[in-house]
Amino acid sequence: MKLPGTMARKGADMPDRPHRFSQILDGLNERTPNAIVSAEDFQEFIAEDPDFLSSTDQASRADFDLEHFLARNMTIKRGPDPYQVFGGVAQRWIVQCPFVPEHGGTTAAIIRMPGGAIVFKCHGDRCRDRTWSAVRALFEPVERREGRELQWNSAGAETGFRSWRELLQAPEVGTDWLVEGMLPRGGSSLWVAKPKVGKSTSVQNLAHAVACHHDFLGRAVISGPVLYLALEEKESEVRKHFEAMCTPEDAPIYFYFARTPDDALSWLRSAIEQYKPALVIVDTFQKFTRVRDIKDYAIVTNRMDPIMALARESGAHVAFTHHGTKAQCADPGDAALGSTALFGGVDTLVYLRKTQNHRTIGSIQRYGEDLAETILTLDGATWTVSLGGLRKADDRRAAAQAILDFLAEAAEPLDETTIREQVGGRTQDLAVALRDLVNDGSVVRSGGGRKGDPYRYASSTERRDRSTA
Repeated sequence: MKLPGTMARKGADMPDRPHRFSQILDGLNERTPNAIVSAEDFQEFIAEDPDFLSSTDQASRADFDLEHFLARNMTIKRGPDPYQVFGGVAQRWIVQCPFVPEHGGTTAAIIRMPGGAIVFKCHGDRCRDRTWSAVRALFEPVERREGRELQWNSAGAETGFRSWRELLQAPEVGTDWLVEGMLPRGGSSLWVAKPKVGKSTSVQNLAHAVACHHDFLGRAVISGPVLYLALEEKESEVRKHFEAMCTPEDAPIYFYFARTPDDALSWLRSAIEQYKPALVIVDTFQKFTRVRDIKDYAIVTNRMDPIMALARESGAHVAFTHHGTKAQCADPGDAALGSTALFGGVDTLVYLRKTQNHRTIGSIQRYGEDLAETILTLDGATWTVSLGGLRKADDRRAAAQAILDFLAEAAEPLDETTIREQVGGRTQDLAVALRDLVNDGSVVRSGGGRKGDPYRYASSTERRDRSTA
């Protein structure tokens, strides 16, 4: 046994397997106030509460088909092997860490305890708080994550209802993110923009980030294989873009350039079962679903629902690209061409816009916080996108500079209406910028601010002197 506060120094002190101080296990403090636990005490404690070690949900018992789960979802390095634990002999599988693939091949293990409880353990420091419940949450639908089966009535028909008490007692399940705070695992997103604005470029960057375990737009990602359905892109162009991003030869990205198969959903299901992707990119939605009337709510919903169910079942995130409306909408939720079912059916709407000065990106989230419209920059040499400042702040800086340039040439003070008409731009940006300029002394305001005597604005004397010097 180890004493609390002592440090285990097994192996080298590596970044992903650091030396750590031992801690007191929950529940033993009351039994052993002096914090020293004998082997006999520990065996007795485990016999009373075998779930203590597992941090598992109620479905992780002996009747759970662990072998099938591992074969379907994880890379097994070795096992099952007998493993001696308190209370008997357990089964142990050495697996590839599902959370951080860079952790070594012998770092992570799945252990089935003699009583049926299941334990996940990874020695990597980034996985120190990961449990078996978290592993299941990566791969299984919500019903399984919560450790419950659907309810049945006396006639044997499925009802699916749960009582309020059951809902209160169910373990809380947080959102598992493919891209932190933006794209949920087992969820879906719609990337909307007019043609040639950057939606394909953005999802290509997303594919590269997930496959190569890089951040995406400054956010952490869970790495894994990627399926990329390039239904509108030329193969040569896609290859050129990924070469510019320095994508390694062994990056697990699998491309499809041909016409969508007739039985598209079954074909996609088979591909997901074969490659077990973390991300599926469908570029574009309409090319894949072949919806004849994109404005028909019922038709669009019927085409989307099976794909959303496939995402939930597989744990893969499905990202669709889709064309935006011709007119730029004030509400980004109306930006998608066609039915509102497109926006309503996905977990994340990512919208891209092109303005006179720049391209921008923003998001509307079902889970997490929205990404405020932000300037999106593209490095043409490396074909990588990154975030700049908020569009609102940049637009107001540009409006302020335009006002200063205009007033510097004006022969006399001018009212706000004249300034807005001559400078042009969004009224709100101009109004805020003008008041900010008055506050910092760059512009001088005169007049009474009433009918017949409106406020008038002129460039400050000090600023005029600097500009003419």
